[in-house]
Amino acid sequence: MKVLHIFLAFFLFLLGCSNNQTYICRLKSFTGEVEVSADKKDFKPAINGQMMAAGSEIRVRKGSSALIEFIQNSGTMTLKENSFFEVKKGNCLGNQKTGIANYDINKKQTEIVIETPHGTTAILGTKFVQSVTENSFDLWVAEGKVSFTTAGKSKLVAAGNKFHFQKDSPIEEPQPMPLPEKAEIFMNGDGKVNINRR
Repeated sequence: MKVLHIFLAFFLFLLGCSNNQTYICRLKSFTGEVEVSADKKDFKPAINGQMMAAGSEIRVRKGSSALIEFIQNSGTMTLKENSFFEVKKGNCLGNQKTGIANYDINKKQTEIVIETPHGTTAILGTKFVQSVTENSFDLWVAEGKVSFTTAGKSKLVAAGNKFHFQKDSPIEEPQPMPLPEKAEIFMNGDGKVNINRR
């Protein structure tokens, strides 16, 4: 009987621990070298299906990629090589600190936000690609609309348009994507987004 009590106490302890952890997304698949940190210090090799909570960080090495699925039907994000992403909670999916990412966000009633070192993108549901470097930010929109806000100024970028922001420079207007560039950015020939150009 004493053994049963110990087992039940241990089970309740584990159940209590699991309830304290709220997972935001999971690593659906990856290729190459991808690392995940749960504490912003210790990076370990990623595992397919790995769950991530707010504060987790994903590092995608050269020649690698990672497909992240956001829980609660928010959509997916594909991180390309040399990308670094911090998972957040609430209406903010995370902070894309560097690299290229392809977002496919499901339509929702509430606005979803993605932070970058240069500003914030906000969407309701769309497909787009954004690239973040130390000194610049680029955005290409395939579907829907995406707004980019920096230093209190915002630009709305509609489908078929692109936007470029350079650090320490005036904010520019969105520009239409020429058809060759649109095809190069978004299509692989199979209708899937291609973000390998940069």
